Amino acid sequence: MFVAFQSQAFKSNMQYGFSLLGGTNYAQFSGGSDFAHASFYKHNSGTGAFNFNARYFIDERWSVQSGIGFTSIGFEVGFAQNYSLVKNDHFINSSTNISVTQIPLMAIYNFKPDCKNKSWLVGAGFNFMFSDKNVNTTVYPTQSKNEIYLMPQLSNYSQTITAGKFSTTNLQLMVGREKKFNKGNRLSLNVVWNIGLAGDIAQSKVNYTLDGTDYEHIFSNQGHYAGLSVSYLFSTKASRAKAEMLKQL
Repeated sequence: MFVAFQSQAFKSNMQYGFSLLGGTNYAQFSGGSDFAHASFYKHNSGTGAFNFNARYFIDERWSVQSGIGFTSIGFEVGFAQNYSLVKNDHFINSSTNISVTQIPLMAIYNFKPDCKNKSWLVGAGFNFMFSDKNVNTTVYPTQSKNEIYLMPQLSNYSQTITAGKFSTTNLQLMVGREKKFNKGNRLSLNVVWNIGLAGDIAQSKVNYTLDGTDYEHIFSNQGHYAGLSVSYLFSTKASRAKAEMLKQL
């Protein structure tokens, strides 16, 4: 009798919150020389995301989440140099980033909670990413805060970033663990994968001369990223009312 009453007590409701993600944005080699100088390297750039979320609960298991958020895509290249065993100056970097707005739309399924009201969840859906401005920027060693100038043997260095206005669709997947508190607010820790479906949305061309040889490498970015996200949903009037009702049973 109690179980039946509890299941009928659920009402569809909307909860609002936010999420923070820290992760890695992937860029791949796409042109130019496939041979690089021994000291040159390309890293995937670090990225973060901040989302405002709205999650509609159809029942205790199924929900749909959307919202709006802000992230970045970018490129990171650099060189290894002779270094001190005392100072941490082995690598010098040249990093560039492009700001992106995103609107995710995801279906989420929560598995049966344990005795502490914690449950596993999985999610899948689409993430719509867009940028409303063109980017055509060239970075030179002489610019402030650029470490490349520390290598006097390096010459003719430049990194040119190009991206047009874009609006792309991405596949987004999520796996996580969620805690539902007594008042209905929720805290979750999730692993998120974002997979670009529209091809290249930004490009980086790197030119440099080392040991008398000219090099040119081209890297492209399709918006792929992966990372760890912390999400919080605030309780609502409906969730607090249900919590009070269950206390009285």
